Amino acid sequence: MLHEGKIKIPKSKLEKVKILKDATHVSTIGWHIVNKLRERQSVQVTYGSTTKEKRLNCGLEKSHRNDTFIIAEGSLQERPAEWYFGKFFRRQNRSLHKANPIKGGRRPANTVKQVNGLRRFDKVGYEDKIGIISGLRSSGYFSIRTLNGEKISDGIKWSKLRLLEKGKTLMIERRVVAASSRD
Repeated sequence: MLHEGKIKIPKSKLEKVKILKDATHVSTIGWHIVNKLRERQSVQVTYGSTTKEKRLNCGLEKSHRNDTFIIAEGSLQERPAEWYFGKFFRRQNRSLHKANPIKGGRRPANTVKQVNGLRRFDKVGYEDKIGIISGLRSSGYFSIRTLNGEKISDGIKWSKLRLLEKGKTLMIERRVVAASSRD
């Protein structure tokens, strides 16, 4: 709503934001946004300590998925066995120089952009696994990792890969909990 111009932040709050860093500005304007939202919607505020207590009472381990479930006041009996995991990938690296005077302070250009139609961050299938291309070599070999960043292989030939999805800024994968781990 803030970005659409439907709510405004007073200049006094904005002046404070300019001199503060990181999460501090959220606490400075956060309550202002919450109060404006309360004028239009039903809003509940929760705190980490409350979420932790409820999560421990349910016997759940700490994870973003479990915390979201607790905050949404979900029921363990009705908890879905599947969810979606997403990860953002930077598409551009605009730094032109590295702090390495030995090499003249210049950042070397990544000369290999594509090999046999495959690029970095493309989702590929390899045997029975699905991964993301994390590195490529002009020789036609690729480094493949899961969306979590776990290494699948550092040297898979391009002919053994099948393209599942072209790389995007946001890659999403469907995950399913095994029946035994839900109990």
